[in-house]
Amino acid sequence: ARATDRPALTALGRLALRDGRTADAIRWLERAHAVDAPSDRDGGDPGHARANLRYTLALAYERAQRFDDAARVLLQVGAASTLGWLVPFAQGRIALRRGQYADALSLLEPLTAGMQHAMPVGWWHALALAHALRGDTARAADLAKLGLQAHAKAPRLCAVLATCAERRGAYDEARTWAERGLRDQSDYGPCLKNLADAFYGLRDFVNARAA
Repeated sequence: ARATDRPALTALGRLALRDGRTADAIRWLERAHAVDAPSDRDGGDPGHARANLRYTLALAYERAQRFDDAARVLLQVGAASTLGWLVPFAQGRIALRRGQYADALSLLEPLTAGMQHAMPVGWWHALALAHALRGDTARAADLAKLGLQAHAKAPRLCAVLATCAERRGAYDEARTWAERGLRDQSDYGPCLKNLADAFYGLRDFVNARAA
């Protein structure tokens, strides 16, 4: 792609991100971002295209665990973006990964209004996890259960529920949630850990070592 062909550079970046080539995605998307925004004569909506590019670049930074860079680029997307809830959802995830749990909740919770059953499983997980990490395991468990009503197969929500149960000392319940998650994804690491921890809590050391 030519160094000034922003659509081509963006397309290469998105393709690399889809294929899991995060470093390549960042390289292409940063090059695209460095190109001046197109003028009106180029057609389309330059502001929309720029917002989408920045959002995709932020996703690539997030995947690379460059959370400060992701947060910086998301701030540049702008409130007028047509991306809607995707931007605060991404900002909430980034705040969560940075340990800013109150900020994460302030970004994620307003999205609940009238949209709960339309939200992806990642939103339910981020919101429940933020509450759990702040110590409100009851609220976290309630949200994870609501999420499972919308997304029946969601190992990460089962992991949140197992962790909440462990913190209450309810190891039988924790084992049940962990096993449910593993039925949907047998190699899901958090649920494997939850299962081993539950067996240890139940003093079933043989199964704990095997989990």
